[in-house]
Amino acid sequence: MDRNDLLAATRTEFVRGYTAILDELLNESMARLFERAEHAGSMQQQGLYFDARTVLMTRSVQIRQQLSAALQPLLNRSFQTAYSTFRPSFAEQVSKKTTLSLVSTDVIDDEMWVDGVTKRLRDEADEQLRDLNIRMALLFEQETISERENPFRPYLLAKCLSSAAEGLDLSKEIENVLTEALANELVKRVSQIYAAVNGLLAQHGIAAELSLRIVRQAPASPTPMLAAPELPIEPTAETPLAEADMTGMPRYPEHGASAPAPAWSAAAPSTSHPTAPAGRVEDRLLQLVRQPQQAGASALGNMQDHWQSASQHAGGVPGAGMSTGAASASPSDSAPKSGWRSWLEGPRKAGQVLRQLFSGAPAMEEAGSGEPVRSFQPSSNSVLTHSIDSLMRTATPQTVDMHDDQGQLRNLILEHRETLSDQVEEENEQMTIDIVAMLFEFILRDQNVPAEVRAQLGRLQFLVLKVALMDPSLLTQKSHPARMLVNRIGSISLGLQQIDPTGERVAGEICHIVETLLSSDIEGSALFGTMLDELDAFIARELRSNEPHVDSALAAVAQAESRTLQFARITAMIGEALQGVTIDLYLQEFLLNHWARAIEVAGRTDATRARRFREAIPQLIWSIVPKVTEADRAALTAMLPKLIGTLRDGMLLSKSSKADLEQLMAWLFDSHKLALRSAVPASMCPPLSFFQQRFQHFIEQGEPLQVITSDRSVTPDRKLLEEAMSELETQLNLIDQLFEDELADEAGLSDADFSNAEVEQEELGPYAQLRSGVAVEVNLDGNPTLALLSWSDPTVPRMVLQMQHSEAPSIISVRLFIRLLKSGRARFLEDRPIFERAIESLLDSADQLDRTPLAA
Repeated sequence: MDRNDLLAATRTEFVRGYTAILDELLNESMARLFERAEHAGSMQQQGLYFDARTVLMTRSVQIRQQLSAALQPLLNRSFQTAYSTFRPSFAEQVSKKTTLSLVSTDVIDDEMWVDGVTKRLRDEADEQLRDLNIRMALLFEQETISERENPFRPYLLAKCLSSAAEGLDLSKEIENVLTEALANELVKRVSQIYAAVNGLLAQHGIAAELSLRIVRQAPASPTPMLAAPELPIEPTAETPLAEADMTGMPRYPEHGASAPAPAWSAAAPSTSHPTAPAGRVEDRLLQLVRQPQQAGASALGNMQDHWQSASQHAGGVPGAGMSTGAASASPSDSAPKSGWRSWLEGPRKAGQVLRQLFSGAPAMEEAGSGEPVRSFQPSSNSVLTHSIDSLMRTATPQTVDMHDDQGQLRNLILEHRETLSDQVEEENEQMTIDIVAMLFEFILRDQNVPAEVRAQLGRLQFLVLKVALMDPSLLTQKSHPARMLVNRIGSISLGLQQIDPTGERVAGEICHIVETLLSSDIEGSALFGTMLDELDAFIARELRSNEPHVDSALAAVAQAESRTLQFARITAMIGEALQGVTIDLYLQEFLLNHWARAIEVAGRTDATRARRFREAIPQLIWSIVPKVTEADRAALTAMLPKLIGTLRDGMLLSKSSKADLEQLMAWLFDSHKLALRSAVPASMCPPLSFFQQRFQHFIEQGEPLQVITSDRSVTPDRKLLEEAMSELETQLNLIDQLFEDELADEAGLSDADFSNAEVEQEELGPYAQLRSGVAVEVNLDGNPTLALLSWSDPTVPRMVLQMQHSEAPSIISVRLFIRLLKSGRARFLEDRPIFERAIESLLDSADQLDRTPLAA
């Protein structure tokens, strides 16, 4: 193939590979932005992530077009300058100007960002990009191999992201978040773009052959000194150290000239597991838990090095040489009394012991082992309790002092573990101290919760420890008031922006609750329950104040539900009276729909009118029965004017359409004409008294109820709901109406089963999170939308959803919301409460320790 044709085909393949990943790029970016919002360190960061995600969701087509269109001019320019002497330089541009102007710092920041992304793309596609650089040099018949001369270099892709984002007219903050998210996903996929281009060139005989390859090697033995080694690479024509690009910025060495990895770079991971240092099991677990920056085997490896180093500085005593500062206190420094063995010691693994403890199963002896299976036991150690009270007063810092010198939140229990251990009388007490300390270690660095909220929770460490010693059910039962309060504070922090955009009022309320708990003399967990109720009431007030239309919307729904129930009651009583009577199908439909609605409307304000409408039913039915006697004909003739007037009155009152009224009048005319002409035996024609007797109960007992109640939520009739909304001058979205068919076929859980007032949280299981202020994501129409849950009434299984970017409140039944949860169309932003996440993380750490062999 001709060189130009091959270059054109290569360009086509490059563009095809780039555009092929755009849809996946956008979708994955949306998902990653949502995850980053969940782990944001502040409400401002969380808001930026959500705003950037909203841009991707609502303008994905435009963004895709921008990303695709931005590549073409860059490619054109790149082909013009590839291995060309035409290079605009800074000096040439200055010589053409008579004046100089300042360059915006935003322009410089953008160029620096593009350079940074270019480097990331280059590093990710290292081998593929190096091969493509060689092939481009061969195609252009050049001896110098340079990425700068490659018309498909990573710079183009990075510049595409920047140019596309600029065309969206976003704020700089959102633009930065958006482009960074897109760049992260592009880095993951850049190799496949270059692999496809290389594959095409290889098929046409363009081989990637390089005469010089520099092999990166790690040194044979670890080098303890952190000094950079001498680099033996000298710049040559084929391996330039740096070149100037169009911006005048120095560029990185090309891939063929990359310097070897420094001697202090990490060696390849070993296939064998690292060994953990010998020592008390709980101390090793504590040390593993306090490795927030490490994961898996590397944490254990670092832990072993840390212990070995400490032993060398302290005469071989593990932990003796560690820092005794508050922020880095070692578990070994405050080891429990030597008269006991480790509470994790024994044949059972640490993970098994902890799972047994958290399950709340009673203590017993494990069959055949002679080893006790431990359980949490209440403590009666008044000395230890007094010590904790003293620490609460003197060692609980203010919020501003909750961070250590490294900016990390302080684990107060670990800082004072030695003091607490000196007061311990039983092994069970030391076990509780250690476990609560480890749980707070995870809570304090849980990135799902803003740092300011975690700092407030951290001030409760001694109080939670005291309650756990007195009432161990805090560690075994999710429904314990103290545990529920910690979880509730963590949960509402995800929805802070919608509850309180500034965060000040919610933060103030949390601070008030913490201060109340710390200053109170009330023993036990009762005060936690009181504070939980107070927090729920506060959240409910804040949600209502932020959404002034909620009350009127709820009133409209309640009114529509009451009227729907009354309408259903009237319909049922009419149907019951008609049992065994065969009537015209049109008349039956008219009575059960139009006329029942007219009776319900009249009954709201005029009982006499409603009774007249009920009395008209037996008259209407008898009027179409064949009239074979002169007396019956005369009675019909006398009855018709009043009956037709009553029917017109009812149709107009229920706001039936003109067409419906005309259809009724036409049907009456035909039916009465037929009744007067029919010739049937008189014995087959029931008298008026027959029908009046059948409807007697309905006529006498048909007054509307003052209070309509039901054991389950009723989806309001659409027409009645619209009528109530019009009367109250409000707007709302009734989500259940979108799923009427699904709800009608449902034979599963009823709303009453999930009434917050009747079902305990333990029985609700995963649905215990259905509380006011909890953040959720709901997908009703294919577009996930953020929302806050708000109970309208704890005794009614119905909630208000405050949807993002929607002024009108949305009403949803608990039954439907649970269906959406089960089908994956709704989810909690917080999959598990913070206390439960801490327990699971501790169990994972224990399992990690169990898989690690001890050092000899």
